[in-house]
Formats: sequence, structure tokens, C-alpha cells
Amino acid sequence: MPNEFITSRSSSIRGWDNYEYGNWIIHGSSRDSPDAARVKVISGAEYIGANALINLEYYKTTGSEAGTGSGTYYYTIHNFCGRAVTIAKRNLKGKLRVDDLSGLNQRAEALKKNLVDKTKMSKRKRNIIWLIVLILSFFALVTEPWFIVALLIIGYFFGRSTDYDSWLEKIKSHNE
Repeated sequence: MPNEFITSRSSSIRGWDNYEYGNWIIHGSSRDSPDAARVKVISGAEYIGANALINLEYYKTTGSEAGTGSGTYYYTIHNFCGRAVTIAKRNLKGKLRVDDLSGLNQRAEALKKNLVDKTKMSKRKRNIIWLIVLILSFFALVTEPWFIVALLIIGYFFGRSTDYDSWLEKIKSHNE
């Protein structure tokens, strides 16, 4: 096994054998820098048990948020994506077997299911919070109009959902 995580822009890594091709694309992004995005994509791959990424690709996207003045603030988002793999070299003195290097796809599948469920729960929580804000705002409109502002602030801070699973994407097969 390699001593450190290895990445390659091509579909193979010179000097290493691909023991298990993952059926998963790992994504990593950061507003800070390309290096921060690269760290995130490698961390995601390591999290599912990969020790390399092939077909690693860098690209930029743009994000936006309300500015402090009257305009919108646009910023660059640095992104990496690559295919998770398990690589190794044959070694007569090595103690690992091929079975020790497998299971990448099963681990990723189980993790993806868990993360999708976590995202659904986050969205459900967001919807409940905004429903409560809406109902209370309707009653506050009649009695205390200033209370609506407080409810909207609460909704803004607590009524958001998190996408936990988008960094782990299954490769579509030809049959799907």
C-alpha cells in the first residue's frame, strides 16, 4: 500500500495496480483556495477507505451572497472531483491479501445511504421550522406585527437545511 494518498489526472497511477475501482466520484470544494478543496476531496476519499483518486479534475464555479451594501457579492468556489480507487503493489514480504483491499464500494454505498437520510432529516427540520414561523406569523399579524420580524429572524437562522451527501456521487452505469 502507498505510504501517502496518491492522486492522478489520468485513469491509472504509474507503478501501482488498481485493486478496486470505486463506483463513486468524490467532490471537494472550498471558497478559500484550491489547496483547501484538494484536502476536502482527499479526505472524502479516505473516509470511504480509498487510498487514491484517479481522473482528478479541477474546476471553478461562482457563488453569491447578499453584500453589505446594495449589491450582491460574488466569489470563486474551487472544486476537485475524482474517482476513488484502492491501489497497491505486489510484494513477496507483504502481509495484505486482495481481500484486505476490497470493500470500497460497499462502504461508500452504506455511507451514501446514511448521508442521504441525514440530508432528508435536515430538510424535514427546516420545513417544520418554517411551517411554525408561518403559522405564528399569521397569528402575530393580528395581535403583534413586530413579532413577525422576530419570527423571520428565527427562521433565517434555524430554518436552513444541510446537504450532507452531495460530495459522494455514484457513477451512473450504462444500465441506469
